[in-house]
Amino acid sequence: MLGPGSKQHQWQLLCSFLPGLFACVGCVPRGTRRRARGRVASPVPACAVTLLLQRLQDKEGDRAQAYCELEHVLREGDSRPPCGVVNRLLAEVSQDLTAAQGVPDSVRMAASDVLVALARTHFSLVMAELQGHLKAVGEMSKEFVLLTLSKLFTSYAPQCISFVWLMLAGLRSVVGWVRGGRILRIACAVVKQWLEGVKVHLCSGKQCPWPAMEIQQIYQNLSQLFCTVLRNWQDCKEEKDKQAVLGAVAAMMAVLLQEELCREHVWEQLLWLVHPYQEVQDTCRVTKSLSIFLEALEGVPSVIPKDKFLAITSAVFYQVRGAYPCAQSSFPLA
Repeated sequence: MLGPGSKQHQWQLLCSFLPGLFACVGCVPRGTRRRARGRVASPVPACAVTLLLQRLQDKEGDRAQAYCELEHVLREGDSRPPCGVVNRLLAEVSQDLTAAQGVPDSVRMAASDVLVALARTHFSLVMAELQGHLKAVGEMSKEFVLLTLSKLFTSYAPQCISFVWLMLAGLRSVVGWVRGGRILRIACAVVKQWLEGVKVHLCSGKQCPWPAMEIQQIYQNLSQLFCTVLRNWQDCKEEKDKQAVLGAVAAMMAVLLQEELCREHVWEQLLWLVHPYQEVQDTCRVTKSLSIFLEALEGVPSVIPKDKFLAITSAVFYQVRGAYPCAQSSFPLA
C-alpha cells in the first residue's frame, strides 16, 4: 500500500489530475487522446460554447439560430473559451462566412456576428483568420469577410489600429480581382472607415501605437494599395462604384499626405479626380468628386502645389462654362 507522502502516490495523483487540466485548456496529450478513445467521456462538464459548436459541426438544427445563441454566450462577461475550442470554432464559422454558394446570407451574417463577439476575448486570432481569407485565392466569397472587418472596427477601433498594415496588404488582393459591384463598394467603405480612424489617430497627437519600422510599412502598403486602386478601378462604369472609389482614394490620400516622402506622388495623382469627368455632361460630378477630396484633406498639413491648383481650377471653370454659357465672360480660359 502506498503512503500518502510517497513519490509513487504523488505521481498517481498528478497523472489523475493532468487529463482534467488539459481538457479545461482545450488540448490533450496525444497518448492520452489515443487511450481515451474507448473510454467513457471525461466527467469535466462541457461549456456552452463547446455544446453549440458541436451542434454546428454535427449539422443539427437551425444554423443561424445556433450562431445567435453562440454570439450571446460569447458576449457574456465571464465567457472565455480555451484556444483549442476557439480554433475549431474559427474553422467552422469560416466555412459559412466564405462559402461561394449554398449558404443563406442570414447564416453568413450570423457567423460574422459570432466572430465579432469572439474578438472580445481573442481579437488577434479573429483578425489573423480574416486576414488569411482576404489573401486567399480560389472560389471563395469575401463579401462577409469585408463586412466583418467593418464591424470589428466599429466595435474595437483601438485594437484594429495595430493591424492596419496587415489589413492594407490583404485588401490589395481584393482590389486585384474585383472589378465592380457590391463587393467593390464594401471594400471601398472598409478602406475609408479604417483610414479615417488612422487619420484621426495621427492628428490627435496621441502616442503612436506603431514602431518606426511598422509605420513605414503602413505607408508602403498604403501607397501600393493606392496605386492598385487607381490602376484597376479608375474606369468604373457605374456611378455608385465611382463615388465609392472616390471616397476610398480621398481617404488614402489624406493619410499618405501625412508623410512627407509620399506627398509628391500623391499630388501627381490628384488630377485623376478630375479627368474621368472632363467630357461628361453632368457638370456636378467634378465638383462633387473634388468636394469629397477636399473634405478628406481637412487637417492635413500640406499645401496643394501651384500647378495642381491651377489644373483643378481650370477643370472646374471648364465645367461652369459648359453649364452656364453666360458665365464665360466671368471665367475666360484663353
